[in-house]
Amino acid sequence: MLHPQDLKQTVAMTGDGVNDAPALKAADVGVAMGITGTDVSKEAAKMVLADDNFASIVAAVKEGRRVWDNIRKILVFNLPVNLAQGTSVLYAYILALHAAPLTALQVLLVNLVTSVTLGLSLAVEPAEPDVMHRAPRRPNKRLVGKLLLWRCFFVCHLVVVLVIGMFYWAGQLGHPLPQARAEAFCVLVGAQVAYFICCRFLKLSTFHPRVFRGNKFVYVSGPLTVALMAFLVYTPGLNSFFAMQGMTGLQWARVVVCMAIVYVVVELEKALVDPVLMPIIKPVLRFLENHSPQWLTVDRPLKERLSLAHLCGHPDALSRKHSMQRRGVKRSQKQLQGATQPKGDAGVESTGEQGGPVGTDHVVLQVQERGEISPAAP
Repeated sequence: MLHPQDLKQTVAMTGDGVNDAPALKAADVGVAMGITGTDVSKEAAKMVLADDNFASIVAAVKEGRRVWDNIRKILVFNLPVNLAQGTSVLYAYILALHAAPLTALQVLLVNLVTSVTLGLSLAVEPAEPDVMHRAPRRPNKRLVGKLLLWRCFFVCHLVVVLVIGMFYWAGQLGHPLPQARAEAFCVLVGAQVAYFICCRFLKLSTFHPRVFRGNKFVYVSGPLTVALMAFLVYTPGLNSFFAMQGMTGLQWARVVVCMAIVYVVVELEKALVDPVLMPIIKPVLRFLENHSPQWLTVDRPLKERLSLAHLCGHPDALSRKHSMQRRGVKRSQKQLQGATQPKGDAGVESTGEQGGPVGTDHVVLQVQERGEISPAAP
């Protein structure tokens, strides 16, 4: 019979006695009781449940998923918009425009403003409504994944097209260079504000009342960014320092339209990325990964390779896996030497199996495929 760990499932085990220490050590996540647990079980476990309340485990899983999502949101927001800032200047030279749409000071200013006011607001986002209904993520899942790479390409070029397009249009209408650069600057900042709203939810749509709830910092960072943009454009002396000039009402209307375009297009992309786009993108990225240099590839962890080989019945992998398990059990048994068994564990029999002694005073928690935590039979 295959162990759940052999099927690449994450197994958590809780215990408080001395006889639970080997099983706590062998589990992926060993949880010891902080109040009633023995010192041996606490040393063998990977974390200690301070209040001895199993509901705290669910709260910890939810908080961990929230932190993971917020890190991804910051990356998904910052990387595409930062690429768009430099790529706008690069494409302007490739297209042989008469001048760059953005100056170096403007790029640095946008980078500073959006990182401080918008990027940090995503770090305090609350957990999404479906966070506890998702399947567990893979242990080797990367932060820089397919979604991030796709967004870097898609959003970056969407913003670049709007910035260069509005800059070229302003020049064709006869606006002076500082005024055209001011429009390009406002289009860039406005597009980032619109994209910031989309990034509050990685997969869920923001065409929903939930976008107005949860994060109070959004009501400060968004309007503050827009106000700072207008302040830089219209303040005498400051706008000339950044090579800009006050804009006309028609130019502001084009900025608002560009913000709406970014918001609607990204929301449509979120709705189509999983059913339509990812089946097309995954083979391309897999081809690039298979044909990339060795120093760019990321090897699978040893534990995963042994697990896959174990499922295939490879004899070398089986012997290595069993030797690793025996060494882990022996280390746990050495920690038990000289320890006195508490009275509450008296009379509890151990199985003596390879997973370590299993008493009757513990609960085994197995993370199922649907993402819920349910008790399994000991």
